Amino acid sequence: MHIRFFLATIVLIVGPASSIFTSEAVAGRLQSPDANIRTILDGVSNPEQIARGQDAFEVRCSGCHGLNLTGGRNSALRGPDFVEKWREYNLQLLYGFISNSMPPRRNENPLILPDDTYLDILAYIVSGNGGQAGREELTEEQLSAVLFVGPEGPQPLPIGALAMVVGCLTRTPGSDWILTRTSRPVRSQTLPFDATTEELISAESIPLGSETFGLRDMAFVRGFDPADHEAHKVQAKGLMIRTSEGQSLSLTTMGMVSAECTE
Repeated sequence: MHIRFFLATIVLIVGPASSIFTSEAVAGRLQSPDANIRTILDGVSNPEQIARGQDAFEVRCSGCHGLNLTGGRNSALRGPDFVEKWREYNLQLLYGFISNSMPPRRNENPLILPDDTYLDILAYIVSGNGGQAGREELTEEQLSAVLFVGPEGPQPLPIGALAMVVGCLTRTPGSDWILTRTSRPVRSQTLPFDATTEELISAESIPLGSETFGLRDMAFVRGFDPADHEAHKVQAKGLMIRTSEGQSLSLTTMGMVSAECTE
């Protein structure tokens, strides 16, 4: 059961509850392997916005996170550790975390900045982590379609990431359950023990792919009997595991997407 505790810890560290996610944000993450993906390396904000973000950061955030994002009383907002924590998420999640919890709320004086200021600060943080400057300003409507990535661009999800895939539920000759023809795994942006309606609706339009995932800890998944969904198109969510035998998920949820798996 230590895996379950670890998962809960990941969610508490990574971000706020699923209420910040719209169906557009969910759909923006569930992309097919052939989808065109914009990243922070593609110039998603311009120099003027980055400069405004730096000014706002120095006034509102540097007391805790240090000048130049390098850390102070709280953690640094640039560098390898920060990139590893947030990479392969889209900017919607990082924006939601910042705007919902930063600066820390005080009961006697809750400080909430204007939405445009949060976007400017996000542009500055992105720039400090290798994001390239472009011609246009970053807008809230673009956030779900831009991945936060490291300097090498999109990479396979790290081991231990809370991942989500769509594929065909298949029973092996040894009576184990696997997912075949899966979509590219993406980071889940909702709580680990919920297969939300928005996710399942978005998953209907995701093409099947060519990967295979082993499924671990099926007994812990509530309300889902795999025998009732054999050969169905399903969505699986769980911790990413890679070994010499291949890739698998330590499951937290399963949900049926379609009774057909014939694409």
